[in-house]
This record gives sequence, C-alpha cells and structure tokens, in this order.
Amino acid sequence: MKRRKSLVFLFVFVMMSLYASAIYANDTKEAVKGVNVQVVTEEKDGNSIDYLVSEDDYVKIARNNSSLKVANTTFEGKQLLIGNVNKGTEITIAIYNKTANKEEYSEEASNTYTIKVDTSEGFEQLIELLEGDNKIKITYVNKADKKEDVMVFYIKRESAENKKAIESFVVKANL
Repeated sequence: MKRRKSLVFLFVFVMMSLYASAIYANDTKEAVKGVNVQVVTEEKDGNSIDYLVSEDDYVKIARNNSSLKVANTTFEGKQLLIGNVNKGTEITIAIYNKTANKEEYSEEASNTYTIKVDTSEGFEQLIELLEGDNKIKITYVNKADKKEDVMVFYIKRESAENKKAIESFVVKANL
C-alpha cells in the first residue's frame, strides 16, 4: 500500500511537472522578451540568485520568490518587486493588461505606482496583476545622476479556474 501511494504520488508529480513545462516554458536563461532588461545570476553564500537588471546596470530587481522572471506565468494576483537603485531615484511602475480576447495591451495602465528612493537605495512595491498578460513598465529617473530610462518585462496571470483544475488533478492507477 505504501509503495502504491508512493508510485501514485510520483506519477502525479511527474505529470504536473510535464504539464507545467508545457504551459510555462520560460527559462530565465532564454532570450529576453522585455525591453532594456536582462537576467543576471549571482553566486552568494553558495546559492544562485537571479536578478532582473536594466541593461545600464542602474536598476536591479531581486527575485523575492521563484516566480519572478522576465517572461513569467503565475496564479497569484500580487507580486512583490524588491530592488536597488541609487538614492534620489524616482521609479514609476505601470502595469498594462492584455486579456485573452484582446490582441494588444491596453493603452491605459491598469495600475500605477510611484516610489521615491531615499538613502536606503532600496525599494519594494507590491503590484497587483490582472488576469491575462501583464506588461510591467518601470520608468526610472535620477536628475542628479542624469539617468532616465525604461525597462519592461511580462507576467502572465492564469485564471483561478486553471489553478483549481491543476489542484484537483487526480490520477487513478491500477497497481
């Protein structure tokens, strides 16, 4: 009985992994779909940490969890962006949505957040994602450093129905 449960668990795990790979084939090492953004991996204390970094190395966004990539899929309605820039930088995060029935991203941002980075040189912002494809556009301006640029990356939020379907996925095995 214990062996049977182990085999069923292993089968479910493999099937979910294959299903997830087919839908979410977004490796952090693949070509970047964003604008002015790259994935950089750093080794720290024996651990690899991936960052989204602007091409001019001015903005660095840490992965607060394993789901943040340049082109990413999630079920979560919110993502925490944590990053570093020079003090005095003003950051504007605008989120544009494209649902399944739209061919282009909306011209008006669904959510906008503005952050003034103080002496800590760090920022964090909880962003809200709508269902469907979300384009995250980060504009950063620092007048003292004469820096002004934009970086863009994407997060797709899957529906709650898809999440429930995966969670209720049952495998019956005749062993």
